[in-house]
Amino acid sequence: MGQYESNKAKANIAKNALWRKFAIRPLLATLLLAVVVPAYGSIINFSGDVQEGSLPQNLTPGNFESNTTIWAFTEQQNVTIGANEVGVGISMPGTWVCCSSSNLSPALLPAGDYDSYLLYASPASAGPGGYVLYTGSITFSPGQKTVGIIIGNSGLLASNSLFGVPDTMYPPSTYSQAGLDPADFVIWGSGSNAVYVNLYMGGPGNVDMVRIITTVTPEPAAFLLLGSGLLALALVGRRKRASRLLRRGDLPTLYAESEMAARPST
Repeated sequence: MGQYESNKAKANIAKNALWRKFAIRPLLATLLLAVVVPAYGSIINFSGDVQEGSLPQNLTPGNFESNTTIWAFTEQQNVTIGANEVGVGISMPGTWVCCSSSNLSPALLPAGDYDSYLLYASPASAGPGGYVLYTGSITFSPGQKTVGIIIGNSGLLASNSLFGVPDTMYPPSTYSQAGLDPADFVIWGSGSNAVYVNLYMGGPGNVDMVRIITTVTPEPAAFLLLGSGLLALALVGRRKRASRLLRRGDLPTLYAESEMAARPST
């Protein structure tokens, strides 16, 4: 092999080392971001009696009971609604006591895309004094924002067709007490992603539900899509630079950059 061929082979090796090294960095950064950022469109924390569960097929009174658990269910996600199509009983942070309108903040949601989550409690037996007390909170991922809370039976019934899961039977229209009752209250923390509930219920056959509506946020897959785009740009940019150096015969610069790329990162 002549000197020219030898230099050309070395240059090609240096060029490949250069673009491989720098192209992998955006991908590694993206993978790290997908790992460390909490899952979007998800419940990330509970307190008290609240526990996440899989939505059952039957939520009608008497079919999904517990004296110790407020179930948190993920309902329909990324639902598109029109302007003034969905009403909520609570539309801003604060402490809201059911059920006088003067104690609530009713509003209509603007048109947009939303996620829905359901808090559900139904006693299996009567507690002391004939009542069961449930308390607890639910916290959503940092990328989500609570925009409204549906607490009334009529609002729950009206929004089942939009946010309810089709395979699940919800309390029927003949059951008029699926929403919150007097003395129940909700605390929507200002500047936080947490919602706290206090539910005071009678014995078996009773149901309390709260539907929390949040904004839609990107899933972690969006970060991977972004990373693939960054990776493609890095590949093209580094390869073009290496090719330009090779065409100009600027082998010292090409070798120097390839040696830098080959060094372990500190």
